[in-house]
Amino acid sequence: MLLLGAVSVSGMAVAFPVGMGTALIMGVFWSFAMTRESSPAPLFGGATVVLVAIVIDVLAFRAYIGAKPLNAKAKKIGSRGVILSIVAD
Repeated sequence: MLLLGAVSVSGMAVAFPVGMGTALIMGVFWSFAMTRESSPAPLFGGATVVLVAIVIDVLAFRAYIGAKPLNAKAKKIGSRGVILSIVAD
């Protein structure tokens, strides 16, 4: 339900990449901690690439919100969407 709330607040273009990317990174760490069967270099290298993509997505969203003539309340609501996406995991 939190992901649905994040989509309604910040939009699908932000909520899904942030939410699913965070879930993917958490899954990588959890899987490696439980089994330790695979090589950590490509595993954490891929997780780092996903993390960089999430950061770029959030920065692009903030630039988009910052470029629009919005009041402070609307900018705060945009940040809530990103936070909801992360917490939705």
